Amino acid sequence: MTTIAYKALRADFTCRGFQYEVGRTYTHDGKISMCDAAFHACEDPLNVLNYYNLCDSRFAVVELSGEILKHHEGD
Repeated sequence: MTTIAYKALRADFTCRGFQYEVGRTYTHDGKISMCDAAFHACEDPLNVLNYYNLCDSRFAVVELSGEILKHHEGD
């Protein structure tokens, strides 16, 4: 099953030191851990503004699959 979510990134399309490219698929190998090891996105598009500034960031619609941990509803 796939979940549609929203990802905030720095203007150079990086997040937590990881460089993203539009259209690429990424896989996290190993154990996932909340806010530590994995890729991050929000189910509610407005929640990305809790982590990144609207004016200095880029935003993407992403598809999530596999094991998904939820911190708060929509995050």
